[in-house]
Amino acid sequence: MLDIIHLGDRIRDIRKKKVMTIKTLSQYTGLSVGYLSTLEQNKTTPTIDNLAKICEVLEVSITDILQMDGFGSVIIRKDEIREEQHPEENMTVGVIDFKKNNKILEYITIRPGKPAKRQEYRHVLDEMGTVLKGILSIDIEGTSYELYPGDSVFIRSGERHRIYNQTEEDTLSVWVYQRNTEGLL
Repeated sequence: MLDIIHLGDRIRDIRKKKVMTIKTLSQYTGLSVGYLSTLEQNKTTPTIDNLAKICEVLEVSITDILQMDGFGSVIIRKDEIREEQHPEENMTVGVIDFKKNNKILEYITIRPGKPAKRQEYRHVLDEMGTVLKGILSIDIEGTSYELYPGDSVFIRSGERHRIYNQTEEDTLSVWVYQRNTEGLL
């Protein structure tokens, strides 16, 4: 079965097994470090030409890298959670991906203090969030809400929204969303 959703994970895993840095892969493929990093985070998919360059350098066939066999986890340890720092928003995002289906779990910590910017998001997928700690402020399509521990919110695909913390303590929330896989193959 073809697995385009986790292609970046496979590229990163193969590159690391070959003890190759992303910079080295960039030098051999002629692709930028930024592009390869975004690819390895599963935030973009490569063109066939770019995938062929990567496969040639990693010495793996395109067919093998697209196969799903052997992927998926039952347990994800704390050190396996990918953390993304967004200092301009006082935010840390932990991404938990079991690689078994299209669902991803994120936990988001927003520290107190006025952020340098309040990023507005608009996703191509539905998402649901639940507050675990603190008070989460959220704007959805221009309407503001405050969510308390145990409160949940559903945001439809395409709705403009932003989350932030207006209190003096950390806010922790958990989000579930499903990747949109239509049109990837």
